[in-house]
Amino acid sequence: VARELTADIDAEPDRSAALYRALHGWLALAVTADTELPHWTGLDPEPPPRWSPPDDVRAAVRDDPTGWFDEERGTLIGVVRQAAEEGHPAVSWPLAQRLSAYLSLRGRYEDWADVLMWGLRAAEKADDKQGRATMLGLSVLAAADRDEFQSAVEFGLRTLIAYRELGSAVGWRADPAPRRAPTRMSAEYE
Repeated sequence: VARELTADIDAEPDRSAALYRALHGWLALAVTADTELPHWTGLDPEPPPRWSPPDDVRAAVRDDPTGWFDEERGTLIGVVRQAAEEGHPAVSWPLAQRLSAYLSLRGRYEDWADVLMWGLRAAEKADDKQGRATMLGLSVLAAADRDEFQSAVEFGLRTLIAYRELGSAVGWRADPAPRRAPTRMSAEYE
């Protein structure tokens, strides 16, 4: 996808810079559209796009986020894969995360599983622990939505381990000391 946009550029540094802008531009537009969609889960921290299209382009996407995703779905799936294959994990897994609400809403569970696997590969190859945890966590939901409950459980176990390695989130505490049992009064205020 982005490779096609940069095919006419002769000098490698110029082609790399154009590819970088194209990949990050797609991510920026997906962030714009995804921000307007309902989410059933929160978003994990992610690297921000490092280049963004002009304001009027983002405004058009913001005005019809679902329509934009409908029109660009195939391209965005290709961008996730290309970014993973060409060593751009800071685009691949965040874009997979930003496609998740849309793909779930539309019932595109196979596409969702595919982008999550490409995002996971990119994060693992780059040893990006946040990306890995994020992709695994979303894979739990995608597997469950496809009625693949054994896979969902396996992803769930891997997710817990990944978040624990981050030292954050999902109920894990850096200090594993046991808590005192809450009383009714203390539970109301904690």
